[in-house]
Amino acid sequence: MFDLKEVKESTAQVFEDEMGCKELVVPVPPQIWKDKLEAFENNKLESQRTSLIFDLRCWQAKEMGFIQIESSEMVKMLMGEEHTDSFDAKDRQSYEWVYNHHKDEIHTDRTWGGRPTIFKRIAREGFWHLPPFSKTKKWECQFGKLDYLKRVIPYGVVLRIEECKKTKLFNAFHVLAPMEAWERKTDIDPIVVASIWEWVEAEKTTTTGQTAHFFLAQW
Repeated sequence: MFDLKEVKESTAQVFEDEMGCKELVVPVPPQIWKDKLEAFENNKLESQRTSLIFDLRCWQAKEMGFIQIESSEMVKMLMGEEHTDSFDAKDRQSYEWVYNHHKDEIHTDRTWGGRPTIFKRIAREGFWHLPPFSKTKKWECQFGKLDYLKRVIPYGVVLRIEECKKTKLFNAFHVLAPMEAWERKTDIDPIVVASIWEWVEAEKTTTTGQTAHFFLAQW
């Protein structure tokens, strides 16, 4: 389990040094990665190649100092305890920015999107948790798209997002926040992550495929 304070301090070092802000530089992969990609391409193993590109980009993010974090870990870091259930929200949300690394294309037309994920914790109340005491919802938080958050995103966090976009390493950005921060302006501080997708393109459909999230900020 990650410690939120340590993750924040480690991520700050990705963007800052003794001299102040520093430019993000994506590391050049070792030759073995390039040899594998070429072999898969020559042998028409497209799904294998796509998966390897995903692994490579995750490796580059980690080499830069970003910390990969699962959604369940994010929830526990933010809410202080694990969730007991998760489900898709009713309303769809659209991405304000998506990057297709296969075609080097940026999409800002909000055609990409989907339903956010809601995490909640259910607990029993009452003496010894016996009937007639029923299960009650203790809290809910939502993992969704940035522009739907009612809590104002600080300028410094926006600058970090801009720097990440310049690297062309990440495909999209997400935010995890308690439901109150999605409904009104609160003082609750969300967690923002930069996401890497496998981006699988089939004949008639395109999916994100494998997904990895990297901690970006919590203010």
